[in-house]
Amino acid sequence: ANQDDGSCIDIELELEVIAPDKLGVKYNSTKDIAGFEFKLDNAKIISATGGDAMNAGFTVSKNENTVLGFSFTGATIPAGSGTLTTLELSDITDTPQINNVIISDNEAKEISSYLTPNFSATLGCTETNAPNFNANANLNDGSCIPVLGCTESNAVNYNPNANQDDGSCI
Repeated sequence: ANQDDGSCIDIELELEVIAPDKLGVKYNSTKDIAGFEFKLDNAKIISATGGDAMNAGFTVSKNENTVLGFSFTGATIPAGSGTLTTLELSDITDTPQINNVIISDNEAKEISSYLTPNFSATLGCTETNAPNFNANANLNDGSCIPVLGCTESNAVNYNPNANQDDGSCI
């Protein structure tokens, strides 16, 4: 083709579980990234930090379900692949999904993007000392049942199975 009809994909985004409460937003881009915004469904965003956005000096802001990143100095994230940013989550109710993605180049023009749809996560209790621990879960859905007891290891009545201190330590 000798004319761009807008069907080309310049950036691909995908989520990756990196900890029971953290997702990496991975990218593969043929163009430099000057800014991004997206919404996350099925979880609350506690923080959005790190990754190539931080390395490029971007300011990254978030609220409960939206992330916005850009540079006040005009810096860009070079074309290539890596982790755009890392999301720390809470209140995960279902497999987190990104939508309403806007990614721009250094001329503030939107870059065409594609979300990899094959992200899957297994929700459940990821705290190994909880009675309902799910060894197959890779995202903590907050369902862990607390085991009350003394959690101070030097106390006489220390309970190594406790995951929540009940104030009974002697």
